[in-house]
Amino acid sequence: MESTILILYGGDDWNYDTPNFSEGQKFAYNLWGDICESLNISLLRGSIQWFKEGEFQRFWEYTSYGWRKREDTFSPTVIYDKCPDFSHYTPSHPDYSRLEQKKHLATYIPILNYPEMTEILKNKLAQSLIFHSSLPKTHYIPRHIPPSNLITNSSYQVFKALFGTGGKEVEITSDIPQHTDRQIVQQALLPTSQSPRDIRIAFIGDEPEYAYMRKASSHSLYTNISQGATMEFLSLEDVPEIVSHAQRILHPIHSVFPKSILSTDFLLDDNDDILGLVEVNTQPGLQGFESQSELLETHLHNLTDYLLAET
Repeated sequence: MESTILILYGGDDWNYDTPNFSEGQKFAYNLWGDICESLNISLLRGSIQWFKEGEFQRFWEYTSYGWRKREDTFSPTVIYDKCPDFSHYTPSHPDYSRLEQKKHLATYIPILNYPEMTEILKNKLAQSLIFHSSLPKTHYIPRHIPPSNLITNSSYQVFKALFGTGGKEVEITSDIPQHTDRQIVQQALLPTSQSPRDIRIAFIGDEPEYAYMRKASSHSLYTNISQGATMEFLSLEDVPEIVSHAQRILHPIHSVFPKSILSTDFLLDDNDDILGLVEVNTQPGLQGFESQSELLETHLHNLTDYLLAET
């Protein structure tokens, strides 16, 4: 039977003529579709909303003519999870129902990353416990007035909601909040005299795949691409110490979970040495590879093999 990989997402674009990809996603997923076609593997895309009674009721399928709709009940070989964990999310009232949906789905079909692992690592408070020796000093601030145990020995503070990706729900400020209506963590901002920059190392299992540096835009403290930062790909051979450091940090995860697709973000000092860990990501994106098609093709081949191994 032909192997199938389904990319899981959270929206519903069935009424569109083509999948509702961003421009960066379109390049990567179309290339992945071409790779899968050459290997006699079907690449599918399905919303978690379309999964009922142990099967997907409809899905998009990549073909030589592009993406086509299919209204058949179907169970793929494996699921590649790109679906947000919250269907409706506000910092003060997160909705956990979609996470429970993923766990239910995983009882029928193998899914990476494991929902149980994602649940742990998407939580900034849990990360502060697991990676406490690598993260900046961190305090938990529950919902109450006024916040207590604030770190006050640096010019700027970082306040993060427990959940959030892409720099969302992160505030870097010199102001001390007088109240909060949500659960947050506070971290001291690591000092750097230049515009902040960090380096991401992406892994499939414990094998490093690629690295790139992100630089905050002028007069900004945020290194997220979605907030104006720029990215520059690096050779893994040029940053061996950072790669080794990332592998050591991820060891507790790899020792518990048999498979994982993760990335680590490290803030760098003015000499490009590690200042500290920013976070561990469970859903590294495929955007930004337009100028690195060869690197992306290699990564997608490796990702395909990894997803289908022992499933």
